[in-house]
Amino acid sequence: LRLLPNHGVHGVQDLASVLRQRGKAYRVVAGHLDDADTLPRCVMALRAARAARCFQTMRVLRVGDRFAGMGDFAVPDGALGITVETIQPGDLAADAAAVSAADVAAELAADRERYRVDCPEETHARSVRLGLGLRRYLERGRFGAFSMNFQSFTSDRGPVCTVPFLECCKAMARGVGYAGEGDAITAALVGALAQGFGGTTFCEIFCADWAGNSLFLSHMGEINPGVAAGKPLLYEKEYPFSAALNPATLACAPRPGPAMFVNLAPGPGGTFRLITAPVTVLGDGTHPDYERWVRGWIQPAVPVTRFLEEFSHLGGTHHSALMLGDHGAAVAAFGRFAGLEVSAITS
Repeated sequence: LRLLPNHGVHGVQDLASVLRQRGKAYRVVAGHLDDADTLPRCVMALRAARAARCFQTMRVLRVGDRFAGMGDFAVPDGALGITVETIQPGDLAADAAAVSAADVAAELAADRERYRVDCPEETHARSVRLGLGLRRYLERGRFGAFSMNFQSFTSDRGPVCTVPFLECCKAMARGVGYAGEGDAITAALVGALAQGFGGTTFCEIFCADWAGNSLFLSHMGEINPGVAAGKPLLYEKEYPFSAALNPATLACAPRPGPAMFVNLAPGPGGTFRLITAPVTVLGDGTHPDYERWVRGWIQPAVPVTRFLEEFSHLGGTHHSALMLGDHGAAVAAFGRFAGLEVSAITS
């Protein structure tokens, strides 16, 4: 007597077949509602779909020109349907100048609550003013992600007299995507993963720890404080690259535990591949010089030598996203929803 009310499996198979025939991305989650993992897997599938929708409709702001000589992310604007708008640092001047003294003071006070501040107030204030101006520009333009080329910030006068590293960090904590050096594609990836799953930061592999079978992550001054293992340090960073004044920025390490290393790799003929790899974020270092560095140590599920070989053979770029948590299946689903080839580096 229960057969007719419970014979829905073939209907799902019918629908799945039709969706595949029509080239539609989909994901099936099978299981009984009373099973402990059925609803969580449904939620992860929905998060993947949301991330893909965010990615495919992303508006990205680029501040400054793309970093010359970096060919791995030098793809045409508009690739994958992502909208990119490019401005120069001076275009932020009006918004930065319009920030009130009261708004600057309020942000300074909030920073003293959120972070360990060891920075001259003048340096902190000029970074906050420019950061709030950049924030206004992003919100007004409804940008879900942005990238900047630090080389384009060359002035030591006016409201755009430094580099907005601090706001790059804060933006990621709000779920806004970011990538350095004019890389709009990775910025969109970081933003989409952050909107879908949270706990995502821009990152770069700096070097390998061969003896420790791990990889050291770092960058000039951009990390999502929302992934930090402890209270981030807000400090004045020496800036010798142009006449721009020293900026304030954050330094911290990500929380230890399982994570996903995710990369969007351009390929031939305008194609793109999503490279995913489960990793373990290791504990923070103890050397005193590390305190003023964006830093992190990850251990892939495969030996470092194999990881580096496979990553390069797959065409991986030097800009990536690090997502805290074990999201392997969900990130693969995101890639399929977004129409990307997915390659996983696993054990």
